[in-house]
Amino acid sequence: MSNNDFFEWSRFAGYFKKLFIERWRTNLMRSVILFAGLLVAIMWTSIQTYSFYSNEDIVKYNLEIPDTDPQRSVEEVIFKVAIVILGCFVASRFLHDSRRKSERIGVLTTPISMFESWLARWVMQVPMFLVVFFACFYAADLIRVAMFAPIYSKLPITLFSLCGKYETATDIIDFFIFYGGCVSFYLLGGVFFPRRAVLASSVVLFFLIWYYAFVFMSFSGIFTGFFNEEFAVRNTLIRVFFVVLILFSWWLSYRRLKELEIIDRL
Repeated sequence: MSNNDFFEWSRFAGYFKKLFIERWRTNLMRSVILFAGLLVAIMWTSIQTYSFYSNEDIVKYNLEIPDTDPQRSVEEVIFKVAIVILGCFVASRFLHDSRRKSERIGVLTTPISMFESWLARWVMQVPMFLVVFFACFYAADLIRVAMFAPIYSKLPITLFSLCGKYETATDIIDFFIFYGGCVSFYLLGGVFFPRRAVLASSVVLFFLIWYYAFVFMSFSGIFTGFFNEEFAVRNTLIRVFFVVLILFSWWLSYRRLKELEIIDRL
């Protein structure tokens, strides 16, 4: 392979297929565990929620909050907590197969460019996780609806939707920007600390939070003026900042991986 090559679809597809075949059994087992865990959490909380409503309570609920599943707020918490925690965990395993020196040499001497290697791992750890998580979550939620809708026919039991009665598209965008920031940070930690990625990244995050909290308190007068600005302008600037930070973290993880590249001079 020429050292000047950056991206070629056939090489990328071949390497992605290789990674997928090597990991499919492990990923399948994790997907089953994920589905089982979500199903248990959703079903248990649903039993607790729906059993609270007697016939009189159902009538009162339908008058106060019509067309809203009483389980929705609980599932929103389950969804957001699970996707952030598990997304960070999966992203931190970016170089899990390179923890030992011999494994790292094997990965870095694969005849593909570092960008192709990074992109294949990124696709597997970030977008594919989202696809699997959504599939498992909605499969578990579909079982909930199928079981409880006939029993509590007077309650508006429906599939979970991110766009609830009190949520807007902006709220969803803000959440996924937050999710992307967390995932990109742990992915970056997985490249810099492949052996103990979760622990090392969490320790770094802990000290960063305290550091920026100290900076914020030290310059509270400056920040007060910023937070008194028009909400739309302020929120837009914050979103742009975090999106740039996410992209920068991904770029930095690629640059770090490229630094580890072994160039065959023969």
